[in-house]
Amino acid sequence: MILFVPGLLNDERVWGDVLSGLRLSRWAAQAGELVVAQVGHGQTIQEMARQASSRIESIRASTGDTTPLIVVGFSMGGYITLEMLVRQREAIHGVVLVGTSAAPEPAENIPNRERALGSFEKDFGKAVAGIASFGTFEAVPEVVEALRLMMLGIGPVVAAQQTRAIMARPDHRVALAGLSMPIRLVCGDHDRIISPSQSQAMAKLWPHAQLRMVPQCGHMVPKEKPHEVLVAITDVIAGLAPQSARSPASR
Repeated sequence: MILFVPGLLNDERVWGDVLSGLRLSRWAAQAGELVVAQVGHGQTIQEMARQASSRIESIRASTGDTTPLIVVGFSMGGYITLEMLVRQREAIHGVVLVGTSAAPEPAENIPNRERALGSFEKDFGKAVAGIASFGTFEAVPEVVEALRLMMLGIGPVVAAQQTRAIMARPDHRVALAGLSMPIRLVCGDHDRIISPSQSQAMAKLWPHAQLRMVPQCGHMVPKEKPHEVLVAITDVIAGLAPQSARSPASR
């Protein structure tokens, strides 16, 4: 089973191209159920993590799915994924973290977050248009428009709630140091929201982590370069699959 956890101002649409590619890949059967977490109404990262975990438990109980659990978290979804690892490390078999960090919110970011909260209240449409463009490398019109429409659908109340949760997120660097499960990190080399240096620092926490630095890409990797996320996911699936399923001849 693979749980996809969206980022700030995102819903299941941020994973659309990744999900489509995975369903068509040779790893579709090994992936098991593909589930998108619904975390839009959590007040804190911890509450969102509990919501995501409860959804997995419910689906496992109803379907009987026993495939290894892989969690794929993007941006805020990465913070939620890390919180899930702190709470139930033994239940998660592999992770893919995209454009995220294990560190708390840097103090220098707080004024920007406060300004964002003000802009959500003042003119939400203008705010999300700016975020959609800022989060991408080349601001491809169709990508930016898809992001803008998705973000508008989230609404200013949830956007503010998520932003406050991000500002108060815990520091997981010590608690999760030395994780030994398969870990793939993905970051755009022109990410202006989570810098490449933050992803590089996070990669040093874990002995089995591998970092994919995506060229000519901003923060919105799942929409800008979905294939790069797909490769990271299938790497983890392959690492968890029986040897016969991942032999060179079958790949």
